[in-house]
Amino acid sequence: MAGVFIRRLHELDEQAKKNLGEAFKSASAPALLRSAFDLPEGATHGNYKMHSTKTFSAAIPLRFETAPELISALS
Repeated sequence: MAGVFIRRLHELDEQAKKNLGEAFKSASAPALLRSAFDLPEGATHGNYKMHSTKTFSAAIPLRFETAPELISALS
């Protein structure tokens, strides 16, 4: 999952990067990264932060949250 997220960051076109970067820089709260599973702290969190900083040429504050309800199920 982390690899897909990072790959998609790198695949953004320049206008999308610019728009997202401006939104992140002007936000009053950290960007929320929600996952159905616990993301290991340390290297995984650091990878997200490093790649978002690299992509947007600025340190983007990130907040990580686990949301098990994101797992889809058939009913």
